[in-house]
This record gives sequence, C-alpha cells and structure tokens, in this order.
Amino acid sequence: MRIKISFYCFIILCLIKYSNVYSQNDSINYFLSLSINDTSKINKIHYYLKDKLSEYDVLIKGGKAILKLAELNNWEKGKLYGFYNLGYGLDGNQNFEEAVKNYYLALTIAENRNDDSMQQELYNYLGIIASIQGQHKKSIYLFRKSLNYSQKINNIRSIGILKNNIGIEYNELKQHSLALIYFKESLKLFNQVKRLSKIEVFSNIIETYINLNNSDEAKNYCDSITHEVKLPKYATNLNAKETTFLILGQFNLFINNIPEAISNLNNCIAILEKHPYYDQLKKAYKLKSVAHEKLGQDKEALKYYKLFVSTRDTLMNAERIKNTLEVESKYKNIKTELELEKNKKDIEIKRLKLKRNNILLLSLSSIVLILIASLFFVFRLLKLRRNDLHLLKNKNEIIEEKQREILASIRYAKRIQDSFLASEKYINTKLKKLMGK
Repeated sequence: MRIKISFYCFIILCLIKYSNVYSQNDSINYFLSLSINDTSKINKIHYYLKDKLSEYDVLIKGGKAILKLAELNNWEKGKLYGFYNLGYGLDGNQNFEEAVKNYYLALTIAENRNDDSMQQELYNYLGIIASIQGQHKKSIYLFRKSLNYSQKINNIRSIGILKNNIGIEYNELKQHSLALIYFKESLKLFNQVKRLSKIEVFSNIIETYINLNNSDEAKNYCDSITHEVKLPKYATNLNAKETTFLILGQFNLFINNIPEAISNLNNCIAILEKHPYYDQLKKAYKLKSVAHEKLGQDKEALKYYKLFVSTRDTLMNAERIKNTLEVESKYKNIKTELELEKNKKDIEIKRLKLKRNNILLLSLSSIVLILIASLFFVFRLLKLRRNDLHLLKNKNEIIEEKQREILASIRYAKRIQDSFLASEKYINTKLKKLMGK
C-alpha cells in the first residue's frame, strides 16, 4: 500500500513539475494568442520576463517575440524591450558578442527616447561584459556612464552597486587605494538599502586590504562577512556562500593558513561547479593551485592551474572580443551617422530660416525704399507747386504794377492835354457869341 501511495505521489509531483515547466514555456505563446492589440501583448510579455531573469532561454524567446510584434507596428518602445530582453538572455548564456549587439541596439533607442533608467541598466550590463573580457578601463568608463544616470534618477541601490563595480575594476588595474574609497562609499549606501546583500562588498574590501598587505583590517572585515553570511536571509543564497568561502580562502592563503584556505576553496568550488559563475570559478581554481603549490603538491597544483586556464580561455575568447569591438564600432558609426544626419537637418533648417529672414528683410527694405521714394516725389511735387504759385503771385504783382503805371501815365497825359485845350465852358461861350452875331 505504501509503495502504491509513493508511486502515485511521484506521478503527481512529476505532473505538477511538468505542468509548471510547460506553463513557463507556453506563457509567451499564451500572451501572443490573446485577443488584444500588439502593444498590450508586448507590455504583458515584457513584465512577465521581469520575473524570469535567471531563465535565459525564456528571455531570448520573449525578446524575439517582442521584436517581431514591435517591427510589425514600428513601435520604438517595443523594440527597446525586445533588444533589452534578448540581450539579457544572450548575456546569461555567455553569448557576449550577440548580447553586446542587442544591448547597443537597445541603447540607441533608449538615448533617442531619453530613457535614463534603461540607459543606466544597459551601460551597467555592457560594463560587466567588458570586465569579464578583461577590458577594465573601458569597463570603468561604462560603469561611470551608468552611474551618471543612476545619480540623475536618484537610484540609491544602483549607485551603491555601480560604485562597487568601479572599485572592482580599479582593483584589477592595481589602483587599490582608489578601489577602497569606492568600496567604502558603496558599503555606506548598501547600509541605507537594507534588502541589499553586503557580502560582495565585504569580500571586495577584504581583497583590497590583502592587496595593500594590511592583514589586520582584512581580518576585521573577515569577521564581518562571517557574521553577515550567518544571517537567516542568506540561508539559501548560494552566491553569498560561495563568495564568502572564496574570500576566506584567499585571506587564509594570504596569512599562510593553507589547510583552512584549501577547505574554504573546496567549499567554494563545490558550489560553483554546480552553478557556474566562471569569473569566480576561475579565481577559485587559481587560488587552489597556489595553495597546493605552497604545500609542495605539484600534481594538484598543475591540475587546478589547467582548470584555471581553461576557464580563463572561456571568458577571454579572442574572437568574441574582436566581434564585440566590431559591434561597438558599428554602433558608434551608426550613432555618428545619426548625429551627422541630425546636424545636417539642423543646418538645413537654419539655412531655410536664414533664407526666409533674408526674403523678409529684402521685402521690408523694398517697402521702405518705395515709401521713401514716394515721399520724395510727393515732397518734390509739393515744392514745385509751391514755387509755381510763388511765381504766379509775382507775375500778378508785376502785371498789377504795370497796370497802375499805365493808368498813371494816361492820367498824366490827359492832364497835359487838358492844359493845352480850352475848357468846354469857354468853347460854349464863344459858340454862343458867334451864333448871336
């Protein structure tokens, strides 16, 4: 009876597990089959994928589905979501070349949309890939770009993470004092955001003090990380545990406590080989090789050194780095072309505005000149008319004067004539006398 019950329980558990897996894989198809517009489908898939950040194949499938819908509708925001999720999935699958390509495509759209939050995330992911590939100066540049956007949107969590990331890169460049400044700034911010794990920051500070040959300070932070990892919130956090084992192994190797170092590193490697984080695994193999070498165990030292080289080569594939640089170069060229096109349009707009202003100025100038010319001719005509009237007045005065002179002459001549002639009375008297005779 117990066997049958166990068998049925096993069947039920298998069915539940299968149904969960099926539902996860089929959820994207379910969203695509909904009777809603494509924009809503894209948003539903994108928010669904936010809970699937460790399921890289699901992210790739979802990213491709989003891109297909976004291309059909020519929706830029949808394309941004598609490239972002596809890049994250490819990044998780260690396909850095394609991941970088999609991240930069997403970044182009995010810049055009002034999406500060998305730019902050994308520059951070690009910085992590550059760091994995050993391009530490470039990684610092990318992390600083991300940090600028985090500060712009006042995202304390992201600011803390990015300061920690920048500190790691300065450690890689052997600038340990500068790295320590960033780590301690990061730790202060992590203390403000209680839900953040401080394990990695403690680990980085310990490593920095080891690099500075300060065993006392390193020991203090080893005590802090040991106390921190025992808290209940880390009970199932394998990443926190392997990080703690790794840094304790490094510290014990530093103070020549070799057996304890090997024990710590064995615990670290046991976790990492089941849940690979290649950058950490590479480091663990190298430290274990050094520990065995110090014990004179050359065979074991060689074994772990070969594992270290193999893991390093996985991360530092030259062809991938070359292709990554080509993608970045292409992105920069595209960006330059877009800027040139924008500048060209701006110049054309300015040229048209200048032409319009010149036409307007010429028109106004013409109108003003016409007005001035019209006023000139009017004033000239008025002046000529005034002169004519003045001349006419002068002529009339001359004529009147001549008339007066003529009349005066006539009157004068008449007086002279009258003086020589007898008066009419005298003549009449003489006539009467003659008639009387």
